[in-house]
Amino acid sequence: MLAAAVMLMLPFPLTALAGDTAGDVKGRRVSDLGLDDGIYTMNVTVTDAPIGWEVVSPCRFQIKGSQLIVLLEWESSSYEYMIAGGQKIEPEKREGGSKFKIPVAMLDTEMEVTAVKNELGIVSKSACRLVFDSSSIESTGRSVSKDAAMASAGFSFFGVMAIAAMVLVYLHRKMKEY
Repeated sequence: MLAAAVMLMLPFPLTALAGDTAGDVKGRRVSDLGLDDGIYTMNVTVTDAPIGWEVVSPCRFQIKGSQLIVLLEWESSSYEYMIAGGQKIEPEKREGGSKFKIPVAMLDTEMEVTAVKNELGIVSKSACRLVFDSSSIESTGRSVSKDAAMASAGFSFFGVMAIAAMVLVYLHRKMKEY
């Protein structure tokens, strides 16, 4: 009888007996995306949230190195803070909806976050799940490379200097006429 039980278990991998659920994990890691550093958009959905807790979709995100940071915007400006990945995250700015920069490690799977909302002096705290859809990723055409930022700043500086020089030449000529 013991031999029959052992024979029945042989076709199954030993990790299944140990309760290994690593094969059950769904989603894509940032490194699996093969995206260059830059700014992109993708769709986001919120589930298990109270009525009225809506996010703006598509959302913008930035990839820099191996890190993906999402700019998540809630429809309401009443959000005080969020907790994502064990971190308390304060809003970026309050114009329009509440905006938070949150790090995301996995796409195409549920990410649990907690949001604290203060409407009319009533504070409510609720957990919900966000799903970031990697199949909807689109490039915005903007790069976040340091070289591009420096080049842009350099062109801006020299543009301002050129305009200032033209104004000075114009004023100098006008003064000579008098």
